[in-house]
Amino acid sequence: MTKTPLHWIYLTTLILQAVIIVWNLVWAIPDVAIRLGLWPFEQDMGLRQLIPSIPLWQEGVFFTAIALMIAAFVQTLRHSSLALPLFLAAMLLDRLDWIILSFSPEDGHGIPGKNIRDLIVLTIEMTSLAAMGFLSVHGTLRSPKWLRDLITRLLT
Repeated sequence: MTKTPLHWIYLTTLILQAVIIVWNLVWAIPDVAIRLGLWPFEQDMGLRQLIPSIPLWQEGVFFTAIALMIAAFVQTLRHSSLALPLFLAAMLLDRLDWIILSFSPEDGHGIPGKNIRDLIVLTIEMTSLAAMGFLSVHGTLRSPKWLRDLITRLLT
């Protein structure tokens, strides 16, 4: 069976979402370990100084973004158009966390290359969001039946 361009865009979108989830988990695991006093790596002084300076409400924003990204990934796997608003909400929360973190006096100290990595993540998120919008318009991501029925009832 010949693969269409939509198929490759869909697969690329899944890969980009997985990269973002893994990237956030790479930050989340040390975050939790440092807060619990379980982080064994002494050379990560930048992280050891940064994590305790982050307020818990901001951590809530960060971990909510990760949960929404995972939910969006699952919905993308199910070819559901719900993936788009879930990912958009996750991305906005992730960027909000990033903006708030940039005001921290500890941000970036001892973490080489942090700013360029943040820009790469932003680029991946924007590309994934654009691809999801494209897939929604072209019918690869479809609205669930219960949502279509609800909209039909509301509009008639």
